[in-house]
Order: sequence, then structure tokens, then C-alpha cells
Amino acid sequence: MAKMTTCTCGAEFNSDGVCPSCGKQRSRSAGYRILHGTLCCIAALFLLLCMTTTAFVRHQLRYKRLTNALRSEIKLSDVNIPGEGKNVAEYIRTEYVNDDAVLTEDCAEAVDCMEIPGFVADKLGIWGDLLRGDSDTVMQVSADEVIGLLESHEAQLYRSCMLVIDDSDKVELRQNLEGPLASLNKTFQSLYGSPALRALARFRVSGWRYVLDVILLALLLWRWAVVRRNSGKDAASALSAMGKTILIPSTVTFVLCAVFGIGAMFAKDGVVGLLPVWKAIRMPYWLSAMLGISAGCVLLIIYQLLLQRSLRPARQRPVKATPSRGGSAAASAAEKHCIYCGKRIPAEAEFCIYCGKRLTPAAPEAAAAVPDVPAETVPEPFIPGTDDLSGSDLPEG
Repeated sequence: MAKMTTCTCGAEFNSDGVCPSCGKQRSRSAGYRILHGTLCCIAALFLLLCMTTTAFVRHQLRYKRLTNALRSEIKLSDVNIPGEGKNVAEYIRTEYVNDDAVLTEDCAEAVDCMEIPGFVADKLGIWGDLLRGDSDTVMQVSADEVIGLLESHEAQLYRSCMLVIDDSDKVELRQNLEGPLASLNKTFQSLYGSPALRALARFRVSGWRYVLDVILLALLLWRWAVVRRNSGKDAASALSAMGKTILIPSTVTFVLCAVFGIGAMFAKDGVVGLLPVWKAIRMPYWLSAMLGISAGCVLLIIYQLLLQRSLRPARQRPVKATPSRGGSAAASAAEKHCIYCGKRIPAEAEFCIYCGKRLTPAAPEAAAAVPDVPAETVPEPFIPGTDDLSGSDLPEG
């Protein structure tokens, strides 16, 4: 879509894109609307993700349900390994145990006795204390800690599933863990290593973060409306676009939580297994999804109300005549001003009732009907004090 060079009134736009005749702003192209609308959509999704992450972390810091679930009697051996089609116990039985007398149940007992979930819960507890402001210790995980956890249960592993951990296995495990753990430790150190970074991290999980996100969403909505208006579209349609941007991912999140986590939703916190962990993880996403669906529906409803209001025909209100000093509006319309004295007289009057002068020219027929009076028949005017009694016809004496 090319840029418009001529306004709807017929005048040419100037270099600033303003019509010099009517002052109308030139509409932007469709590419401008698509580009900036896409950027607004991505920014709205990013803010929605930030709000959801804040809700998840705040929920875990407040209720500690994830750490409590990890410390409870869960079964790590039941966790399915992605891409393998086996759980942890079956994977260890087929990959690391060569004795046919060892059963899968024995491997599951050995895995569960290592208390790996408790080790993870302790690390999450350190991270939570830092975010709450109870401690400034940055969470770090080293390969020596993992190998030490394995060595402390080495005898139990041999009794349960005849699994022997020799030095070569420890060296291989160290080599596999050093790279990922070094990256993890470096990330945590870069995020929480200084007091300023820790203060920023605590702000990100505070209630003021919600206030900031809401303000940014409002500014983004205003920007979206400006983009729509500059491209010749209805500015109120930005409400509909923002509502759909929030509603669609929130609905998808709600459906995923309902499909894959409906069993964990109604599980008790003390049940044995991984259901308490999944419940603790999914609970904040349930709440965020419901809140996002509600906010999206509210924006769509507001847009529909504005749309119906704009399409509703305007009511014609009767104009009330304001009384004037000379009378009502009808009386004012039935009067006119004398062209000689300026006073109000009836509109149909031919003579002024105040000065007596004719306001309309006399008709030709009326002028012709007036008879001519001879000059000799017109008596001379009587002027007192100038009468000549000598020549009068009055009798003497």
C-alpha cells in the first residue's frame, strides 16, 4: 500500500504529512501497521510472561510448596526419562546393572534412598532465602557435592542392586557435570553476585513488579491505539488486539494445565509420589491463566461496548428556544426593525407605529387613484398677525 499524496478533501499533503486545507494527518501504510502491531504483540506477550514468572516465584517463596513436596516421600525412580520410554529405575537396570538377579524394584529402592530430591530442595531453599532477603548467599552447585552424595550411598547401592561405583565412574561423572554446573553457577553469580543485582532480583519478585507491568501494559495499549489511528483504523480496536493477545496464551496455558495436571490438582500434599511436586509447580499457572482469561475478556467486552456506542445513531434532542428581552423566539421572528427609528414593529406593518414613516414604497395603482387638485382651488394658508382687514368682505361697524 503506497502512501497517500492527496487528502480526501482534494488538497495535497505537505512534507510533514498534514493537509494544509483541513489539517488532516496522512494515514500510514499497511506495512507500518503490521510491523508496529507485531512489535506491540510481542511486547505484550513478553510482559505477560514476566507477570506469570513473577507469580510462580512469589507463590513458591510464600508457601514453599515446591521445597516441601521435594522433601516429602516422593519417588524419583518413577520419573520418566524423555526420549527413552523408561523411568529412572528401568534405565539404571538396563544400562548399568549386568546381574540378572537384580530386579527393577531393587534399582528403584536404591534410587529413592539417595535422597536426591532433598538435595535439590536444600539448594532451592538457599535461592528462596536470597530472594526473600533472609540471606545474601548465592546458590552454587559443585560436582564434588554430587559425587559426595553418591559416595555416601555407595554401600546402599551395592546392597540393593549390586551396583559398584568405581573411580572411573566417578571421573566420568565429574567430567559430565563440570560443564553444566559451571554454567549454572556462573549464571547465578551474574544474577545475584552484587548487592545491586540482589536488590533488583528482589524487586522482580515483589508486589511492585505487578504495578510496573500493569503500567507498561497500559502504555503499550496506548501505543497500539496510536499505531491503529495513524494507519487510518479505529483506535479502539487496540483493545480487541490486546485482549486477544492476552486471552489466547492464557487459554492455552489453562487447557494444558487441565489436560496434563488435572490429577495433580486434586492430589493431597502428603501423597507418596510425584503428584505433590507437579501440583506445586502447576498451581501458580492455574491462577495466572485464570487471571489472564479474565483480563482478556474484560478488554474484549469494553471494545464491544465502545463499538456499539459508536454505531448507535445519535438522538436528536429538541432545541429549546431561549427567551429574549423582547419576548419569545417566535415573537422575535414575527417582528422587524424600523429603518428610520430602529424600534421593533410588526413584520407585516407598512408604516412605523412610532415615527409614522412608510417602510414600503407605495403601489403605482394607489398613486394613480389620488385625484389632482387644481392649484386655484387650494385655499391659502392662514397666518395669524398678517391678515389685511381692509380688503375683507366683512360689513363695517
